[in-house]
Amino acid sequence: MPGLAGVLLIAVYLVSAIAGGMFLSTLLATIKGGTALAFSIGAAIQFTRATLVFFPQLNPSRPVFGYTGEAIAVIMGVVSIGEILSLVDASGLPYPVAVSLSILMLAGIGIEIFLLREIRFATEVSLYGNRQWWDELQQFYRARESFRQELETLRNQAAGIQSPAIPHNSHQPVNADQLAALVDAKVKAALTGQQPQAPGKSQAPEQVLEGIPLDFSSNGHNKPHP
Repeated sequence: MPGLAGVLLIAVYLVSAIAGGMFLSTLLATIKGGTALAFSIGAAIQFTRATLVFFPQLNPSRPVFGYTGEAIAVIMGVVSIGEILSLVDASGLPYPVAVSLSILMLAGIGIEIFLLREIRFATEVSLYGNRQWWDELQQFYRARESFRQELETLRNQAAGIQSPAIPHNSHQPVNADQLAALVDAKVKAALTGQQPQAPGKSQAPEQVLEGIPLDFSSNGHNKPHP
């Protein structure tokens, strides 16, 4: 049955591609190479549909136990039906043609769902029946999860390393002139090795600048000064 279903599904894809190409070619007849382009588009749509539907089951080492394939099959089937209906209407063909092709598309969706279930069951049988393969998959997924957790820990630690914060004195406002003068004093002190002298009597700017390191470079090398 799976083999027969596969042959029928390929036939559905081919008929859908040919029908879509024929209908589209009537709309592109005035364009040079329009017929070839129309059939190419029809074939590409159906091949893409088949790939998207069965893509979750292509790699047995990445088993998918959900219903992603079935959801894609329904969505792509509905899209194909909409395509055929629009092309039939644009080509001026009788409505029964669209109905027949829509039934064919619905049958294709049913076959896709059946094949997806069979492929998933065969994957589970191979996975559960081969203990060595099962152990290898378990080790891989555990190692990957452990690596992700360690990487997340490193990221959190890196995010926790913050530059020195500037203290905020809410009781004493900072004078801009004093702050600029104190910056100059600290720069000169860093260059001469002397202790900076705060201008004026207010210590608020000194408190603001406390803990801010000033770095100077010489000959391309950074030399931090406290």
